[in-house]
Amino acid sequence: MLISDFIDVAQLEDSVSAGSPRHLPTSQKGRSIMSSHRADTSSDRGSRTSRAVRLGAVLLALVGVTAAATSAGFTDGAWFTGSAAAGTVELQGSLDGKNWQDADTQDQGIAIQIPAETFDNMVPGDKRTVTVHLHNDSTVPVIVSKELLASGPLLADDETTKTLEFAKGASAQTVELAANDATSDQDDTTATLTITAGDWAEDLEASQASANTLSLHFTAQAVPTVSGN
Repeated sequence: MLISDFIDVAQLEDSVSAGSPRHLPTSQKGRSIMSSHRADTSSDRGSRTSRAVRLGAVLLALVGVTAAATSAGFTDGAWFTGSAAAGTVELQGSLDGKNWQDADTQDQGIAIQIPAETFDNMVPGDKRTVTVHLHNDSTVPVIVSKELLASGPLLADDETTKTLEFAKGASAQTVELAANDATSDQDDTTATLTITAGDWAEDLEASQASANTLSLHFTAQAVPTVSGN
C-alpha cells in the first residue's frame, strides 16, 4: 500500500507552495516579488516552518497506518474438552449373602423380612442373634451407618439388651465400603443383631409378636474424593 493511496501528493505540494508568487497573476508578480522581499520577516519563516511540521506529522501518521495495514501476526491455540457424570449409590441387603435386594424402604414387600422364628418364643435369659449382609452396589465408595429401632413390651423392656454391630469394626458406628467390584470383598460387610432377654416380669409372658417390632436401618452415603494434578 502506497502513501499516495491516502493523500493527494499534488494537493500537498499546492498547499505548501500556495504562498509562492508563481501562483499570482502575471500583472501582480512584480509587486508581489518586491513585497515579498519587504515581508520576508521571521513571522513568514515561522509560518512556513509550521506548515512543514504539520505535513511531516501527516506523512508519519500515514506511514504508521500503512505498516499496520500490511503487517500480520502469527497466532495459535490449545483446547481441552471433557465431560462429567454423577455416580450412583445403591446399598443392597441380604440374609444369606447371595440373594441381594434393593430394600430402599421399610414398606411391606420391600424391606427384607427377618424370619419370624428368629426371635420367637423367647423366655428370660434367652440370647438370640441374626446376621444381615450388606453390599455396596454403587459406582463410588460409601460410608454405611446403622440404626436399630425397637418397640413393644419385650423389646423396649429395661431388662432387654439389644446390640447391632458391624463385622468390620464391632464398636464402630459406621463402616466404609469400596465401590462395587466383583473381584473383591471390600464392597461387602455384615452386621449382627443380638437380643438378650433379661429377668422379664410374669406379665410379659405370652406377649405377642405383633406387639413387639424391630427395624434395622442402614444408610449409605457417598464418600467425596479429591483428585487433580
